[in-house]
Amino acid sequence: FNDVYSYLNKGVLEIGGNLNDFYNNGSSYSDRGLCSKGTKFIFNGTGNQTVTAADGLLNFKNVEFNNSDITFKNTEITCYIEKDEIVNGDLYIREIDLNGHKLTVNGNLQLRNKITLNGGELYIAGDYNAAIPVTNSDGTTGYTGGYLNMNNVNDKVSVTGDFNTCIDYIYDYDFNDVYSYLNKGILEIGGNLNDFYNNGSSY
Repeated sequence: FNDVYSYLNKGVLEIGGNLNDFYNNGSSYSDRGLCSKGTKFIFNGTGNQTVTAADGLLNFKNVEFNNSDITFKNTEITCYIEKDEIVNGDLYIREIDLNGHKLTVNGNLQLRNKITLNGGELYIAGDYNAAIPVTNSDGTTGYTGGYLNMNNVNDKVSVTGDFNTCIDYIYDYDFNDVYSYLNKGILEIGGNLNDFYNNGSSY
């Protein structure tokens, strides 16, 4: 339980059709199944390609979309990119590092964990949704979602639609140092800003 071993460590894997991962250990969003520790996945088909994972998550490590017509069917991805990428349609992200590049999403973006820009740019033609509704044990509705990590002066996020968030962007470590994920760069919002964060206390 200390060292994680993967069979996908190096090289390139090109996919011209659909990707279907039927692995499911009974838990949503696990770190198992199709999990690359270094192999680059390249989607280079013509026409629409679909990406589906039975457990809802794929860990690509490094991914390249030569075909921008990709449909993610209830599937989130974890990865980083090595060049500017375009996705025509909705994109579901668990965690991604833009690595200084531009990611264009011609649709909505749903975020469960984190986007690190590292001097990169994120353009969303639709809504930024990091406030995902969940049903609590008492039947009430709560929210879960991710955050933007913007610590470079060149970081830029442009959202044409609504910006929906639910997390606390400021953390106080040991009650001494206050840390924020929104320190530098620019965030442009063309629609409404909806902050669903609520810790039960005013201020």
